Amino acid sequence: MTQGTNVATNFLSRVRHRYHPFHRLKKNRFISAQLMPRLDRPLWRRLYGIGWPVRLRLMRHLSYIIDNRTVEPGVAALFEAVCDGLKPDVFWDVGANIGLYSWLVLTRRAEARAVLFEPDPENLAMISATKERSNIKRAEIIAVAAADKEGVLEFILDQVSGFTGGLDLAQETYVGTHYGLQQRRIQVPALTLDACLVNHPAPGFVKIDVEGAEHLVFAGAKRLLEDVRPVLIFECAPENFPALTGRLNQLDYQLFSAEEPETDVAGAPNILALPAGGALEAGQLMVAWHGRMKDWKG
Repeated sequence: MTQGTNVATNFLSRVRHRYHPFHRLKKNRFISAQLMPRLDRPLWRRLYGIGWPVRLRLMRHLSYIIDNRTVEPGVAALFEAVCDGLKPDVFWDVGANIGLYSWLVLTRRAEARAVLFEPDPENLAMISATKERSNIKRAEIIAVAAADKEGVLEFILDQVSGFTGGLDLAQETYVGTHYGLQQRRIQVPALTLDACLVNHPAPGFVKIDVEGAEHLVFAGAKRLLEDVRPVLIFECAPENFPALTGRLNQLDYQLFSAEEPETDVAGAPNILALPAGGALEAGQLMVAWHGRMKDWKG
């Protein structure tokens, strides 16, 4: 394993340990490979900050079953603060997973529309069920992986939690490292975000969470970043941090940690990028973010 792969694996380990309190339980091979699939029944759950029931699975999303607040309270509070200050008409959710942040944005801003990009079939079933049950006409689901080119790419499924599936980047995955399970690979369609601008309204707000493939997403988003200049919140693996933050600096974006107001962006796994001269002023956003944090932390 290369040094870069080790760095990425350590990063994912730190993030997922923090985000998934049942990590130790899932590490037992019998539980993750035999027991969890049998108990992983679909159900509905009201999640904090969202105005309708969300489709989940009992074992994959056990954290949310026990506590309906997100395991990322700082990030969720930031999403609400951005919605209140920016008032985006269009939100793009790249790597939507179960649609948590799209549902949060649409709840917070009744006039907004969301486009959810998600290639994982199980996650697609979850977000489609949520949309259909509550008749959420303001959400469009696109069953693709965002990347640097159009075509068909190999996608590695996370059959334990559903959170860490991603494009095959020829490196050790989180599930392979921690659970020792044989992972299923599927072929998924891929599109660039710039190509999506042709047939979809340009977003004012974009979230990117693609498990280490964010450099590919950025490579396919030249027009989006240079001309549209949306507010960004994105997860960034350490090996991608210098290039992506450097590019955003060149494009006159201000960068902040998306974990907690006024913390150093250096080494932050989640990053907030504000375009200079945009509708959101950093100081006002930080005040609003502080206020929303109190609610999310309970």
